[in-house]
Amino acid sequence: SGKKKRKITKAERLKQLQEEEERRQKEEEEARVKYEKEEMERLEIQRIEKEKWHQLEAKDLERRHEELEELCLLEGCFPEAEKLKRDTRLLSQWKHYIQCDGSPDPSISPEINTFISLWKEETNETLEEVIAKSKLVLKLIDKLKLILLETPPYDLEDKNIKQYQGSILELQELLHLKF
Repeated sequence: SGKKKRKITKAERLKQLQEEEERRQKEEEEARVKYEKEEMERLEIQRIEKEKWHQLEAKDLERRHEELEELCLLEGCFPEAEKLKRDTRLLSQWKHYIQCDGSPDPSISPEINTFISLWKEETNETLEEVIAKSKLVLKLIDKLKLILLETPPYDLEDKNIKQYQGSILELQELLHLKF
């Protein structure tokens, strides 16, 4: 025989409903508190990230201002540097001219070609003469390389660049030929 289910009294039913309601309210309150806490944490993280972002933006802006100042300074110096380089090249040419030592100006094609041809034809040279001429050849190569490196592209024509590079190669070959 099965147990008969005992009938719940009104008072017990009311108490049960009240307990359920209290439990539901407690759960809702806990959920609300948990949500508020999570929301506060989320907002705090968001605030911190925003603050970091603003700091990064401020640093970036400061860096840009510094770079702009530096760029303006460099732009101001550039024409002066170009003028100094040009003056140095002209002075170098003048020094070579007043030196009057018979060495060719490597930037003048006929002079360097004549020098190369004449030295190729010379066969009865002493070792000292070959060494002396070799030193001169190395100086000429250095001068040509310097011209190629320091002369701005707009001051050098393509044919001159090719001529200087060709002269460097010929001078190097001449050194190998003599040794």
